[in-house]
Amino acid sequence: MSFLIKLIYLLLLKPYVLEYLIVNKLKALRSEFKIEDELISNNGDGALSFRYAKYQSGFPELIILPDRDSRERYKLIYVFFLPLLAVKDSDFRKFNAEYYMIVTLLLIYTLITPIFVKDDLLRHLRTWEDGRFKDYREFYIMEWSFSFPIYPIWDVLYGITYKLFGIWSVKFWEFTSMLIFIVVYTYVTQHLPQHIRALLLIFLIDLIFYRILSAKPSNMIGFLVVLLPYISNFRFLLSLFIGISYYLFFIFLIPYLDFREVRYAFIISLIFWLIWSNFNYFTEIFTFLHYTYLARFYFTIAENMSPILIFSNVAFGVLVFYWLLNNNSRISLIRGLYFLLLNQVRFLDSFVLVLASSIKAPNIPPIYGIVAILSALLFTVNHDLFISNDTLEFLRFNNTKILSMTMGDMFIILFMSNNISIAPAMEIGLTDRELFNMLKNHTIDCEILKSKGIEYVVDRGNIKTRDCLTIDRIHNGIVVWKVEK
Repeated sequence: MSFLIKLIYLLLLKPYVLEYLIVNKLKALRSEFKIEDELISNNGDGALSFRYAKYQSGFPELIILPDRDSRERYKLIYVFFLPLLAVKDSDFRKFNAEYYMIVTLLLIYTLITPIFVKDDLLRHLRTWEDGRFKDYREFYIMEWSFSFPIYPIWDVLYGITYKLFGIWSVKFWEFTSMLIFIVVYTYVTQHLPQHIRALLLIFLIDLIFYRILSAKPSNMIGFLVVLLPYISNFRFLLSLFIGISYYLFFIFLIPYLDFREVRYAFIISLIFWLIWSNFNYFTEIFTFLHYTYLARFYFTIAENMSPILIFSNVAFGVLVFYWLLNNNSRISLIRGLYFLLLNQVRFLDSFVLVLASSIKAPNIPPIYGIVAILSALLFTVNHDLFISNDTLEFLRFNNTKILSMTMGDMFIILFMSNNISIAPAMEIGLTDRELFNMLKNHTIDCEILKSKGIEYVVDRGNIKTRDCLTIDRIHNGIVVWKVEK
């Protein structure tokens, strides 16, 4: 096994191989993506140096972009393995190469790919600005909204990073979410042999890659809560952070109430939310659940889908069945089943980590560690997650009201724009009822649009009636319609 690892190290990670594989590829990318600045240069001593590149649109991207051909992508990833070249052979043999090479690959892949997840992260980044929480009614056309901020800590953190990094804050949080997942996974799987640890990591990340990069509070809390049994010194502080930073905290803390520190944090958090909400907490939670529940009858809401659908992945179904029969902790089995039986995909984040933390190592030969490395090298995602600069700029609006016919475009518009009001709301069930019915039926009522002051409709070919609409602009299948006055 050590011989094979060293062979990969010698053949694939030496500077002259890097230069051969990468430099020519980046020259091609320079032409393909019309990059203005130089991407790569050789400083004369065999080491490679880099500078950031900019597209002609002016929006900065990371220095290496994924090739459309996934078979070639692994060549570009190697550039960030340069630090490993300084590792002495003796140190390298002591290094858990299989596992940490994959960890490095996944973190780098997250960092260097222009993935732009069209989800709530984009809304969170714009919720806290100028030192205050924005009321959701300031930028959504809503039927009902909470009377208090429901992410009091997270939205401040998101808002600070947006102020510091602007559009780069998206990549900051995608990377942070991936890092949190990997750190938690690493912490709770120390009982597994390295090759199994590596195989399981790449499999689970492939399974929930989109959810990890969604980088929402519920995603990261779902990862962090699995640490509670393992950090006795910080258990109370982590429980309290989870409790006061997320309005539905109780769902995540309930399986860990067997710990005294968690019970104390649970009580303090409940008191906090009662005071924070001016004692409207329970009333507004039930109102919120009422509106969102009704929306399920008309829309497919990814977060609320049953995780049973994931079992269409036969390998995952086999893994869960194996875990049910071969786990090393009854309490972990109960916690895992709790998250699974909540029957929503949003809790899969916690479930997969509970599974990893308590599964008994199967009898898999160490050679499969190499399979894990190769899987990580060839790891790819759907290109629908890649959004061009032109598309981002196309969906920028200012000082207007907009109806978006899709949730994904709504999040991009909200993130890219200033001083706008938009529908649907972040939870589609909270949208103004008349606009909600339009979205439900894919129809347009001109009188309602005019009465709401809506000036633009953004569509991807779903609208059935267009009586009062004229085309304003078109880009990559997205149509912006102007509402005639």
